[in-house]
Amino acid sequence: MATQTYSAPPTLGTVEDIVVGTLVIPASEIDEVFETSGGPGGQHAIRTRTAVRLRFDVISSSLDKDVKERLAEELGSVVEVTSSESRSQFRNRSIARRRLKEQIE
Repeated sequence: MATQTYSAPPTLGTVEDIVVGTLVIPASEIDEVFETSGGPGGQHAIRTRTAVRLRFDVISSSLDKDVKERLAEELGSVVEVTSSESRSQFRNRSIARRRLKEQIE
């Protein structure tokens, strides 16, 4: 009798830190959630978690105090972005990370 082995599902790759000039936001401080999407893709999008929501808590981050204060004043204590334009988790993640970077810039 042959033994069947199962491998882990494919991953989206390593998430890198977000770098804005000299400011570095560690990837570990960005909460990432995949959700179902009602956007393009028909039933595929309804059944799979393709939409991405990124959340960065400015106040509890490891950034310097003055940087935290400036960001919180401009953007609020929590910065949240989403993307559901694509049928691809990988593409939506890229879009959301770009949006987060743009807001911080």
